[in-house]
Amino acid sequence: MSELHDSQVRLIKFNSKLDLVVSIDQTGNIEIWDPDTLSFPEDGRLKFELLSETDFYSLIENETFALSMEFSPDSNLLAIYCKDCKIRVFHFITGRLIQVIDESVQALIAAQESEEPDALVFMQNEQDFQAKIAGYKEAMRLWWGTMERAYLPSLAFDESSSLLCYSSPIGVKLGSAATGKLLKVYGKGE
Repeated sequence: MSELHDSQVRLIKFNSKLDLVVSIDQTGNIEIWDPDTLSFPEDGRLKFELLSETDFYSLIENETFALSMEFSPDSNLLAIYCKDCKIRVFHFITGRLIQVIDESVQALIAAQESEEPDALVFMQNEQDFQAKIAGYKEAMRLWWGTMERAYLPSLAFDESSSLLCYSSPIGVKLGSAATGKLLKVYGKGE
């Protein structure tokens, strides 16, 4: 691992269909490697030859790192929930960023206040919403203040690889992996 990363590795995921490993360190550096050779694959499994040809460096560019990551069942998508409260969805084989879903407090407040028809699926009682935001801020303060795992978001794809389910301060969200369109929020009133 020390040959691949200069910083502490935070997450490692195995892509069984492509027989590749993805590791992400504390600086946001993403490495893709063959588990047998511990080297970048040069056999055509990926449609790029260098990581610098991809959007995988967007974590470093945004000074963030991964809190969780998940491959879609078809192995084509890689979703990464980052410290900056944004979910980045990549087309794994090309390394292209196809979607960014903003789960920051500012984005949640904007969605709650929005008058757009799509926001109706998101809206909830203002008192419940404010309580959830306050709880989320406190959890994040504790987590970043002590580095305890007070809040680690989770991600999951459906079997078709088209829907992404993820935890959010206001409930569990289900949305399109390709467009980020929010389809449902579970647990809004709890």
